[in-house]
Amino acid sequence: MKNRFLKILPLIILILSEIFLYFQMMFEKPELTIKYKIVYLILCILSNLAVVFIYKIMKKGKLKIENIFLTITILFGGLYLIFIPALLGTDELPHFLRPYQISVGDVFVKNPEKNETLIPEFLANFVGESTMSKRYTKDYMFKSVDYTKTTNLWNGNVTSIRYSPIPYIPQIIGFLGARVLKLSPLFTIYFVRLVNFISWVILGYFAIKLLPSKKIFALILYTSPAVLSIVSTCSYDTFAWGLFFFIIAYVLNLIRTKRKLNWKDYLLITLVSLGISGYKIFYVLYLLVLFLIPIECFNGNKRRKALSLSLIFALSLFIDFSWYAATSISSTIGSTLVKDQMLFVLTHPFNYLLIIINTYIDNVIYYITNFVAGSEMCYGLVRINQLFILLYMFVLIVSYFDGADKNDISIYGKWLIIIVTTLIFIFVSTTLYLDWTSQRIGIGATKIVGVQSRYFLPFIIPIISILPTTKKSIKGMNNLIKLSVILNSIMLIDCIKSLLIAIYPTV
Repeated sequence: MKNRFLKILPLIILILSEIFLYFQMMFEKPELTIKYKIVYLILCILSNLAVVFIYKIMKKGKLKIENIFLTITILFGGLYLIFIPALLGTDELPHFLRPYQISVGDVFVKNPEKNETLIPEFLANFVGESTMSKRYTKDYMFKSVDYTKTTNLWNGNVTSIRYSPIPYIPQIIGFLGARVLKLSPLFTIYFVRLVNFISWVILGYFAIKLLPSKKIFALILYTSPAVLSIVSTCSYDTFAWGLFFFIIAYVLNLIRTKRKLNWKDYLLITLVSLGISGYKIFYVLYLLVLFLIPIECFNGNKRRKALSLSLIFALSLFIDFSWYAATSISSTIGSTLVKDQMLFVLTHPFNYLLIIINTYIDNVIYYITNFVAGSEMCYGLVRINQLFILLYMFVLIVSYFDGADKNDISIYGKWLIIIVTTLIFIFVSTTLYLDWTSQRIGIGATKIVGVQSRYFLPFIIPIISILPTTKKSIKGMNNLIKLSVILNSIMLIDCIKSLLIAIYPTV
C-alpha cells in the first residue's frame, strides 16, 4: 500500500499544483472567459498524459538517455510549440520576419531605415494585429496566404535585419514549405516553428548520444522550460544551440574514444563549423574547442591536425567577419553612439572592468535561475513561481553526480576552455554595452543592459566537462529525472498560465 502511494504521489503533487495555479490565475484575472479556462484545462490534461507516458516508458528497463531526451523534448516541446501564442516566443516577431525576408531573396538589407522587402498583405495584417485573440480568427486560421498581393515589410531599428541567413536555415525551409502547401498565416508560423523545432530535436538527440559523460545533467539542462520555450518557436537561437551542443559533444566523444577521423568526420566538422560561423559575432571563437581533439585522431600527425583544424577555423572566421563587415557597412543605426561608447571603454578600461563585474554580481541569482526558467521567457511576460525554479536548479545540480567518471581533458585543454569561454563572455558583454546599452541608457552607463542568460547557455557543457570528477555516484538518478519531468510539467502550465493572463484583451 505504501509503495503504491509513493508511485502516485508525483501525480497527486502535479494535480494539486495545477489546481493551485488555476486559482492563482483566477485571482489575478477573474474576468477570464470560459475560452481561456478551457485552454488551461486542455493544457493540464495533455501535460498530465505526457508525464504518465514518460513514466511508463522509463519503467521498461534501462532506457538510453538520448531516448529519454527525445521523448521529453517532443512531448513538452510540442506543448510549448502549440500553446505559446503566435509570435509571443522570445524575440519571435523579428525572427519570424527576418527568415521570410531571406526566403524571398533579400539576404542583404542595404538601407535598414527604408522598407525594402515586400510581404504579403494578409501575412502583414496577421503580424500587425494588436490583440492576440484576433490572430486566431477563422480567416487567419484557414484562408491561404495570397503571395501576389504585397506591401512593404517594416525593417526599422531591428538588430535581426543584420543577421546571417545560416542560423535561419530551418525557418527558411519552413517558409518555403508553407508557401508550397498554401498555408494560412497562423499555420505558416506554426509550420515554421515545427521545422525549426525538428532541427533542435535531431541535433540535440545526436549530441546527447555522443556525449561521453554527464548525460543526465545535459538531459535536465536541455529539457528545461527556458530551453524548450525557445527551441519550440521561430527563435534564431534554436539551430545555433543545436550546433554548439553537437560540436562540443562530438569533440568530447573524440577525446574519450581517440578514434581516427575519416573524410566524413572532416566534412561534418566543417559543415557544423560553418553553421556556427553564421551566428552572432565572436561566438566563432567557440570553434577553438576543435583543437581539443587528440593527436591520435589524426594518426599521430601533428602537422595534419594543425593544418586541417586551422583551415576550418580560418574559413569560419573569414565567413563570420566578412558577414559582419558587409552588414556593418550597410547599416548606420546607432553608429555614432557605438563609437562614443567604444571611446569611453578604451579610455576607462578599469572602470569598464568594474562595470562588467558589477553587472553580473548584482544579478547573479537572476542569471543563474534563468538558465532553466524565469522572466526572460516570452518577452518577459512569464512569471513562474520561484520555488519551482529553485527546485529544478537543485535537481540540475544533483544530476552532476550521476556517476564517478574520469576527466579526459588535459590541463592544456582545460585552460583552452577557460580562455575561450572567458573571451566570448567579455566580447558578448562588450557588444551589448557598445550597442544596446548606449542606445537605452547612454554613454558611460554604470551597468550593461540587454544581457540574457541564454547567451551563455553553450558554455555550460564545456565548463562542466573540466570540473573535478565525482568519486561516488548518487543512486536513484531515474527518480531524479522523474522529478525533473514533474517540475517541467508544472512550470509549463505556469508559463502558459502567465501568457493567458498577459494576452487577455483589456478593451
